[in-house]
Order: sequence, then C-alpha cells, then structure tokens
Amino acid sequence: MAQTNAINNKRISILYGNAFSGNITVLLSSLIIAYLLKEAVPAKTLVSWLILMYAVSFYRFFLLADYKKNNEHTPSHQIYETRYSYATGLIGVGWAIIIYTGLNQPEFEYRIYSILLLTAIISIAIPIFSSSIKTIYFYITPSLITSVPILLLAGGNFTALGLAIILFAIMIIRAGVNNHKTLLDAISLSIRAQDLNKDLSHLHSEKIISEERMQDIMNYAPAAICVKDLQGHFTFANKKAADLYKTSHKKIIGKTLFDILPHDIAAKLQKNDMEVCNTATSLEYEESVPQDDGIHHYISIKFPLFDPDGNIYAVGGVSTDITERVRVDESLRMSQQRLLLHREQSPVGIIEWNTNFEIIEWNPAAEKIFGFTKEEIQENNIIDKILPESAKPAVNNVWKDLLSHKGGTYSLNENITKDGRVILCEWHNTPLVDNKGIIIGVTSLVDDVTQRQINEENIRHTQKMDAIGKLTGGIAHDFNNMLGVILGFSYLLNERMPKENEKLISYSQQITTAAENAKKLTSKLLEFSRKAPSSNEKTYITTLLEDMRHMLERTLTARIKLNINANHSSWPVWIDKSRLEDAILNMSINSMHAMPDGGKLTLTLENAHLDSNETNLNIPAGDYVKLTVSDNGIGMSNKIKEKIFDPFFTTKGTEGTGLGLSQVYGFVQQSNCGIHVDSIPGQGTDISLYIPRYVNDKEHNTIRHDTKQDINHLKGTETILVVDDEPALLELTQEILTRFGYTVLIAERAKAALDILKQERIDLIISDVIMPEMDGYQLATEVEKHYPDIKIQIVSGYSDKLDSSLSNQTLHENRIHKPFHASELLSKVRQLLDNK
Repeated sequence: MAQTNAINNKRISILYGNAFSGNITVLLSSLIIAYLLKEAVPAKTLVSWLILMYAVSFYRFFLLADYKKNNEHTPSHQIYETRYSYATGLIGVGWAIIIYTGLNQPEFEYRIYSILLLTAIISIAIPIFSSSIKTIYFYITPSLITSVPILLLAGGNFTALGLAIILFAIMIIRAGVNNHKTLLDAISLSIRAQDLNKDLSHLHSEKIISEERMQDIMNYAPAAICVKDLQGHFTFANKKAADLYKTSHKKIIGKTLFDILPHDIAAKLQKNDMEVCNTATSLEYEESVPQDDGIHHYISIKFPLFDPDGNIYAVGGVSTDITERVRVDESLRMSQQRLLLHREQSPVGIIEWNTNFEIIEWNPAAEKIFGFTKEEIQENNIIDKILPESAKPAVNNVWKDLLSHKGGTYSLNENITKDGRVILCEWHNTPLVDNKGIIIGVTSLVDDVTQRQINEENIRHTQKMDAIGKLTGGIAHDFNNMLGVILGFSYLLNERMPKENEKLISYSQQITTAAENAKKLTSKLLEFSRKAPSSNEKTYITTLLEDMRHMLERTLTARIKLNINANHSSWPVWIDKSRLEDAILNMSINSMHAMPDGGKLTLTLENAHLDSNETNLNIPAGDYVKLTVSDNGIGMSNKIKEKIFDPFFTTKGTEGTGLGLSQVYGFVQQSNCGIHVDSIPGQGTDISLYIPRYVNDKEHNTIRHDTKQDINHLKGTETILVVDDEPALLELTQEILTRFGYTVLIAERAKAALDILKQERIDLIISDVIMPEMDGYQLATEVEKHYPDIKIQIVSGYSDKLDSSLSNQTLHENRIHKPFHASELLSKVRQLLDNK
C-alpha cells in the first residue's frame, strides 16, 4: 500500500512537472488557432472561446502552485490528479468546440486546420500526460467524440480520414497506456531503488553510529587498546592509546611505533609484537613508555587476530597503566627499606615479640646491648637469660597489661647480658594491633641507661656538692668577717696593753691563737667551696712525689708500705703546689685509716688522654696527668662512697673531722680537675685525680708582690676611703690605718662612697667585694672611669672569678683575703701608694 501510494505520488509529481509547459502550449495554441479562424468564425465566438481556454489554463496554473505548496504535507496526491484531470477535460472541451467549428466551415483550409489541430491534440497528449491515463482521456475524448462522427458522415476522403484518426487515436492511446505502464514500472523501480538506497544509507548510518559508539566505548575504556598489522602499522587505536603515544586518534592510524617513539623503546615493543605473531598465542608483558610527566609503566596483554582462513593478519593489544601501582610499590619498598635500615642502624634496641612472649625480631643494637646474636635468641628461650629472677614478676605484669591494652608501655628494670653483667634498661613498648582491633604482637624499644643513670647520679652529686659548697662558702665568708674583727682588735689590744701585764698579754695571745685556728678551719671550708685563694705554678708531680716520700713514710708509719710508681716522662701541670701536697697527704691519711691492720699504699702517676665518650668526670676531653692513690684496705660500700666528700662526714667517729676529703674535693673543683673513686668492700679503694696538662706559660702568668715588709716603714699621710657593709670591719680598718698616720673616711655602701668622692680628694680606696646594690668590682669600674688617679685595693674572703666587664685582672689578683693581719693590709696600702 505504501509503495502504491508512493508510485501514485511520483506519477502525479511527473504530471505536475509537465503542467507548466502544457499550459503554455495551450495558451500559445489558442492564440494561433484564433488567428487562423478569425476570418471564418465570428469574433464574439472566438473571444468567448479564448476566455474559456485562458480561464481554465490559469486555473491549472493555480492548481500547479497549490500542488507545489502543499504536496509535501499530503500523504496521497490523488486529489491533485483528479482536479488536474477535470481542468484538462475542460481544455479538451474547449478544443472540441473550436475543432467542431472549423470542421463545419465551408472552406477546405479551415477544415484542414481543425484536422491538424485534432491530430496535434492527440499527438501531444502522450508526452505531456503519459503519467496519467485519465488525463489523456479527458484531454482527447471531447475532440474525438466531436470530430470523428462529422468526418465519418462527410463521406469520401473525410470518411477515410475519420477512420485514420480513429486508428491513430487508438494507437496513440495504446502507446500512452504502454508508456504509462513503463513509467509506472520505472517509478516503481525508482522508488524501490530509493527505498533500498535509504535502507543502505540507514545501514551505513547505523554502521557509522555503531563504529562511533564502539570508538567511544574504546575511548572511554581505562586501558589503551590498539591493533597493528603485520608490518607494524596502526589500524586501530583508542584515545588512551593515542594519549599513550602522545598523538591524536586520527594521526596515529597508519604510523608505526618507530614514527612516534624513541628507537630503542619502539624496538622493544616491536619485539614483543613479533613474539606474539611467532607463537600465535596471547602473551603478557610489562612495558614502559616515556610521557610528559615521566616514564609510565603498563601491563600489556597482546594477542593475535586471525582471518577466516586462520591466518594472522594483525596483533591486538590492551595496555593498563600501572604507574601509580609501581610508584606505590616502589614507595612501599623504599619505606620498608628505610624501616629496615632504621631498625638495623638504630642506636636503640628494637625487639618484636609475638603474643606468646617469643622474640621474632632482634636488631643489631639489641645484640650490642645484651650480647646475644639473632641466631642465639631464635634457638633459645632468651627471656630467662636476660631477666633476673627479681624482675620477672614485674615484667610479667607489664606483658599482661600490654596484651589487655591496659598499660605496660613503659618500664624500667634490670637485665642481664650474655657475659653476666647486670644493666639497667629503659623499655618503651607498643602493642601491634591489626585492622580488626586484635593484638598480634608487641614492639619494644630498649635502651641501656646504666651509664646515663651513673651520669645522672654524678650530676646530682655534683649539684649537691655545689649546694653544700655555696652554703659553706657563705658561712666561711661571714665567719672570715668575724675573724677579721677578732684578729684585728686583738692586734690593737695587744699593741696598747702594758708590757708588764704578762697575764693580759697571755689572754690576748690565746684569743689570737684561737682566731688563727678558726682561720685555718674556714680556709678548709673555702677550699671545699672552691672559694679559697690559690697560687698556681708549673709543677712536675714526679718531683713533688719524690719530695713528699719521706714525709709520707713518717706519716703512714712502718705498718703501711709505700710504693710510688711515677712515670718520669709525665707532663707538667699548672696547679697550686702546696694544696696538691695537702690533697695527696689527706688521701694518704684516709687510706691509712682504711688499713687498720697494715697494708700497702701505692701512688701511681701516668699520662692519660680522655676522649669525648670517656669524660663522665665533668671535665672536657683532652690530655691529663692521672694520679692514683690505691690501698688494699677495707674498702667501702656505694652508700658511703656517695658521702665521702661531704663536709664533716667521717667514719672515724670522734677521731675524724670530716674535712680531709672535702678539702680534696674543693681543690679538685677549683683546679678544674677530675676525680674518680673506685672501691670494693674488703678489697680496697682507688682514688684517681685527673689534672689538666700544662701546655703554655702565657696562659698562666700571674702578678705577685712581696708583702713581707718591716711594719715600721708602713706609715703614711694620704687620705684613704674604706668601703665595707660590716660596721665592725670598717671601725677596725679605720683604727689601724689612723694609727699609722692616714686620714681615713668610711662608707657602708658603694653609692655613699661615690658621693664622698665628689666632695673629697681621695688617694686610695679599700673596698670589700660583696656588698648590697653595687659590689666592689662595680665600684672599682666606676672609680676607674671617673677618677683614674685614685688607687684601688679589693678585699674579699672569696677566690671569686673576675667578671672582666667590671674590672681588670691585676686588681682581682692583688686582692687581700680575709681575715688579714694589720701588717698585710699596711704593706698593700703602702705598696699601692708608693707605685705612682
């Protein structure tokens, strides 16, 4: 039905295609016939006829325009054929009228015109109206019906002409029918061809769409997909593959790997393709291709493509980018390597346990701490070997807490090494929990803190000794002030006492003697607190020991055998020689008391170099002369050893003062030495002094002055300002200086002294060091700045280290130490005033 409708529509389209030329033909033919018959036919008839012909022709023009306008919107064009056929039938009637009129004219030529018009109408109907038989009939029939009877009835030649026209009409109509059928067949074939063409176009479109969809699917595939022929040319590639080779989809087709990649990389990939062709099987490769952001790694599955005959015609490939996975794997590998290096090179022991308290990892630091190798801990129950019995209960509790997530992350306990040493270890434990929250093991960081514990104990001991030193120093300083008052006023009392009153003189001398003994006691306290004055010089201890041999042998008595092992090539030292002798004597006497039944005392002298990791004596690394005093006496416990340097601590009861070793400790600290005590109960004690090696005379120069002068030559008339916050000492110093002719002014504060300097002319200032608000060195700095001609004498009970920003070295080294004798003070005063 659809095809029939299409044929009719096509046929009517042809009919209307000829309508314009047919109408023009009618219009022109009408004018020509009207011109030919103008003499025979009345004008009124011709005009009426022309009006009819032209009216119908214009109507047909209207039908043509309407068809062109609306045919595309009308499924069936049959109505257009019917309208046109009826209009054409009116034209046929018009022709019949004019032919009839011409045939009835008496003149022969008009009848000939009519017959010619009739034959023309019959002849022209076929080419113009062959697509519509109905239109042919409507166009020819009126003329034939009108003219043929007239010709047949006319007789003679016209009858034969009538028969001829009938025959001609039949042949024309028969030809028209054949043409019409042929046209219909042609149209049918054409429409069928169009349908086939549409189907083909549709299939082609679907094929293109399918290919585009397939290409889109391929393009959006996460893998690079391509096909290469046996010569290596790309015949297919998705977008991922084009991006892989840094080109576009269109440009990659027809190219080879060598056209788009470096030769060496292209050769490797081509080799893989050839291997697939040679084996005729699918193979998997890991391939690398350079990209803008670096080398990308791919897992490529390559497979052969076969034609219907089973021959390989191409190689397909699907490549998945695994660069990120490779990077993650590499990062993981590096992380594992760093973790392994950290574990292997860590200075802290790293131990991993399973939940059965069995060791599964043991790094070299753990081997160093405990002495057991990794192989040894894997073959033995190492827990029993590294834990003393006393520590096992606490460690078992730690383990239970770890496995129950209740604690145990830190512990400090004793452990045993392979060689039997007991060490103190600090443990930091961490439970290992999987992603399900189940504890699968424990990691421990262990550190041997034995030495650190010793160092901390040394530091605490040093801090304690410093605190005691500051306390004893402060007491000694105040005590020296009081002793200075006692000695000074005893001197004045003794000077003014009548010579004949021997009893009073004896009393005065007893006071002086007691004060001198107290002065020695405070000297020992100051030595312990490192505030006693010292007189250092270059000393060879080898010579000093030989000089002391006789004195030591007499002191130790015959029941103690003395041995001196002195290296004669030992280095010189810079030290207070007399105080070193006192230290040796005190240590020797202490050792003698540790050997009540007799024994052997050995003094050993040797050169020693301490590295940075050996100096746990609170002294810097460097060269030292090591002096060791060894005895084989009763020794001492660690508890006693911690207290032996404390002032007044003694194990001798009422027989000891407890100041001997404290004096040694003060000497060691003030002299920048180190001391180490090693003692085993029942076996003896070693006390070692580490004395810095002397290397440069220039570093140890000191300025010394002889103070031994005849007191009768120490008088003067100069003006002296005395500054001290102790009123009794001010009065005493003023009294002594005044007796020897000096004009003396006094001030209890540095600020008061500066006010006096603004008003009075002063030749010499004598100032204490420790005063409130401004000390003696600060006062000296102000005086040197504003009054450079005034001499300055510092008085102190300390061996204070000078702050160079406050005064000069000479002023510090020439200070007078409390308590002092009047002669010492007068000598210093006279010496300063005479040195203009």
